[in-house]
Amino acid sequence: SPSPGHGAGSGRGSGSSRPSEGFALCVLAQFGLNLVIVGFEEAYSLFCASRPSGLGLGPSDISASLTPLSLSLLLWPLAFPRLERAIGAAACFQQGVSLFLLASLATPLLRTIPAGRSLGLPSTAWLWLFLSAISLARGVGGVQATTSIALLLNSLLHTDLGLYNGLAVSASALARSIAPALTGWTIGALHGFRVPFYLISCTCVATLVVATRVAAL
Repeated sequence: SPSPGHGAGSGRGSGSSRPSEGFALCVLAQFGLNLVIVGFEEAYSLFCASRPSGLGLGPSDISASLTPLSLSLLLWPLAFPRLERAIGAAACFQQGVSLFLLASLATPLLRTIPAGRSLGLPSTAWLWLFLSAISLARGVGGVQATTSIALLLNSLLHTDLGLYNGLAVSASALARSIAPALTGWTIGALHGFRVPFYLISCTCVATLVVATRVAAL
């Protein structure tokens, strides 16, 4: 559990049998987060594999680009508890979503990396450097945001924990079922990847706005 004063909603609503407004805001933030995570996953894979409007990477290269993601998913949970104790769950959630915002803005720009050498490095080296950074941001951001929102939700619940956690999980499942279809339809309809990634960025911003209200509770 988050330390007192660190998680939004800590110590609030202990006398109420119903979740507060903060619970609804947390569920909305969790819904946005899952749209972002799954939508980005869908768009990233298609962007990397597509030749006309993407990077045209092969399966082995796409797998290699995800190595930092795997390492961060393995290792960052070990560092997260200390960070959460230092800055609180709400701030950790905002940081995690912000990392996805940066990644979604940066990914479509990878096609603009010029050919030739720049600052002593070939363009392929720059491409892999940025792919690794984006992958690392996804892993760290995902661990921070998903863990933090769970802490925030549970800090607001004092009765019927199973019922309200079930509602939150259902909202997440709905977002995860919508995101792939919405992302795929957008890419197909617009024949490109810039708009889908920028829509993911807009979702990140909306989620951050909700998270700011949660942090203010």
